[in-house]
Amino acid sequence: MFGIDKFISEEAIGLHKNYLENLKLEYSIYEKSAPEIKNMSISAIKRARKLRYKDEILSLRVNLECHNLFFSSFGNEFQSSQAIKKAYGTEASFLYDMCNEARQWETSGFLIIGLSNGRIFKYVGQDLEDIFIKATPILAIDLCEHSYFLDYGFNKNAYLENAMKYLNLNKIDNFLSDKD
Repeated sequence: MFGIDKFISEEAIGLHKNYLENLKLEYSIYEKSAPEIKNMSISAIKRARKLRYKDEILSLRVNLECHNLFFSSFGNEFQSSQAIKKAYGTEASFLYDMCNEARQWETSGFLIIGLSNGRIFKYVGQDLEDIFIKATPILAIDLCEHSYFLDYGFNKNAYLENAMKYLNLNKIDNFLSDKD
């Protein structure tokens, strides 16, 4: 869990891991009842015509993907990104805009950073199916209260500011260099 323990307590991480394990368990039940989904992409699940419980399966799968991204989005220190500097002028302006969007989001959801058509995007919200179908999410910050309430109470701003300090933006550069 490299990095996440820098801004969330061990107890909060444990609760979050339990939540993720429950999501995995629930998804495994769907996999047993519909084995064809085992290796299906999110877009293939969405396109499936005769899949029972398709909406529930799709929602659960996206939630799992978001949480897996969340746990892999941080390092022991902030990691810089040349791609973000090139696209936005400075990382600071990118992070500032991103934080403002996340602060304004009042319900549960995720802040997602990724690539779409070779361009960096940021998205804050709940309806993430299309993000996983039309783009490549690379980083995620969980905005649900279960992510921060134990350590930060109602102070989502403090949580976001601390999360940004350990966000590994370099994953975007690494992803882009892997595609070259």
